[in-house]
Amino acid sequence: LLFVDYEEGKGRTIKVLQLDHNVPSWPLHEQPIAVPDETRSVWLRVDVDHLIYRYSYSFDGEQWQTVPVEYAAWKLSDDYIGGRGFFTGAFVGLHCEDISGDGCYADFDYFSYQPVIE
Repeated sequence: LLFVDYEEGKGRTIKVLQLDHNVPSWPLHEQPIAVPDETRSVWLRVDVDHLIYRYSYSFDGEQWQTVPVEYAAWKLSDDYIGGRGFFTGAFVGLHCEDISGDGCYADFDYFSYQPVIE
């Protein structure tokens, strides 16, 4: 999960949450990616190259920076977690959660899915 967070004293940051057999890890915990105060929009991207997920971000929508975390795509399956269901594939989406109760919101201006055909 690639997301933008807010922390007192740090401001907005980009973080990654990974779950492996329901055990969470925070690969960027010690060094979250700082979002400059003057930045109005943050672009997030995931690229899948066969068995690897790679994340990147941009503050202008044109120059992308790679997040120094990779995730094994094959772990997103019923076979890996030992489930008895039927794997329907990986999903991508947008989500906003206001855990402060202050009525905060996020505006999502754009979403695009572009399959890469080899």
